[in-house]
Parts: sequence; C-alpha cells; structure tokens
Amino acid sequence: MGAGYWLDPLIFLLGTAFKLLILACLLRFLLQFAAADYRNPISQFLIRATDPLLRPLRAVLPATARVDTAALIGMIILQLAYYALMLWLLGRDIPLERLPGATVAELIVLTTLLFTITLLIQVVISWVNPGAWHPGIALLYQLNAPVLAPARRLLPISGGLDLSPLVTLIALVVIRMLAQPFALPGI
Repeated sequence: MGAGYWLDPLIFLLGTAFKLLILACLLRFLLQFAAADYRNPISQFLIRATDPLLRPLRAVLPATARVDTAALIGMIILQLAYYALMLWLLGRDIPLERLPGATVAELIVLTTLLFTITLLIQVVISWVNPGAWHPGIALLYQLNAPVLAPARRLLPISGGLDLSPLVTLIALVVIRMLAQPFALPGI
C-alpha cells in the first residue's frame, strides 16, 4: 500500500468537510437575505455551526441590511482554500488568476443546485401534504420566496396552478449551465 492508497479517502473526507462548511455558510447567508425566522431551530443550528468560523470575520465585516458580509466572505475563503488544497493534493497546476473566477462560478453552481433541490422538495410537499407545518418546511418556504418572487410577478397563480416553480427551475438550470464551465473540473 503506497501513498495513493490513502489519497482518495483523504480527498473525500476533506472535500466533504469543506463542502458541508461552505453549504452551512451559504444557507446562513441565504436565510438572512430572505429574512427567514431567526428563531427557527434549523436557523439556530446553522448559526451555532458557523459561528466559530464567522465570528472573527464578523468583527471586521459587519452585516449590511440583509446581506451577511461575513458569511459571504467566509464562503469565498473556504472555497478558495478547498480549491488550493485539492489542487495541491492532486498535484495539479492551474494559473492563480483563474482561482477567483472558478471560486465564484462554483459558489453560483452550488447556490443554483441548492435552490433546485429546495424548490423540488417544496413542490413535492405542496402536492403530498399541502398546509403541513414543520420548522423545516416553514424555513424552506421562507428561503425560496425571494427566488420565486420574480416568476410569480410574471406568472400569477391562475386556476389554482402555480407555474412559478417550473419557470424558476428552468432559470436555475440555465444559470448553472452558464456558470459550470468556469468552475474547476474534477475538483
């Protein structure tokens, strides 16, 4: 067993840890932007989980209105660190000037994927058990409301049929397709 034997599990574990932290920061950023319920247990969990990472940044970068600047910069720093670590572990060289664009592209891809999943869950819940209440469901609706708002202005609900999730999902796929080529492939 050589060094390569341990490399794949190490890359998997480090990648998973980084992606979960980035996702937690992204959710914290999006929930504050959506003005979601701060007292929701899931919101409280995200705040406690990301606070050790974001507290030093928050001292320097205060939140502005609904924009959690510390969470945004924290995501960028984590994504840059993830790329740098993975490139080093894989022994790949890429131009350093490509990293900032790839970082932003990867965060856009992650955001569109997150909204795609949450919108699909919201649609299924509305079919299976409309009007159900759970802290997670309430947070889901609050998170998706700003993303659905533009489509709802274009296509108001008619005949009890809301097509705004469909239009939003199509827009999210197009945005992801436009951002994907700028992210670093295979990392």
